[in-house]
Amino acid sequence: DQSLRTAIKKKGRGNAGFPKFHRKSSGGSVVTSGKIEGDMLFIPKLKVGMKMHLDKRGAPKSFKSVTIKLLPSGKFVASFVTTMEIPDLVGLTPDSRAVGIDFNSQHLMVTSSGQAIENKKLLKKHEARLKRYQRKMSRRYVRGGVGDTKRQSKNYEKARKKYAREYERITNKQGDFIHQMTSDIVE
Repeated sequence: DQSLRTAIKKKGRGNAGFPKFHRKSSGGSVVTSGKIEGDMLFIPKLKVGMKMHLDKRGAPKSFKSVTIKLLPSGKFVASFVTTMEIPDLVGLTPDSRAVGIDFNSQHLMVTSSGQAIENKKLLKKHEARLKRYQRKMSRRYVRGGVGDTKRQSKNYEKARKKYAREYERITNKQGDFIHQMTSDIVE
């Protein structure tokens, strides 16, 4: 595994400690090769195909490697390493419009033209629901003694996944909002 080799090499140079082992529930990732046929991703190591839900860009025609990541909410995400041609950079001309952006605590961002974009404060809006899921998760937690490696119940896992899905939803909304704002500024 490339990650393990890199970690051991860094440890030998004194740059880092040994790799830390994480919980199964916090997700993980694997880098591998594969091929795409239609909307299916085939991975030789697993000998199975995975159905992909693609974004508007679609699947890449060819790729060097794919990283499959398990999110805490239980979803799998695949990211591809591809090669692409970079178009020539367009230089600034005297008649081109440049926009300065200021990020501050009062607004999400303020442009040099004076347009102020308010922060949606999505975390604050979803705080009550997050608290409720957190309380449910806490009630289902099984406490053990010192050194006890007792596994959590299925109900705890279900509550943890609900909490993780809600947090993922907030993250996605925030990312989408910022993407929309930057797209509007570019246009």
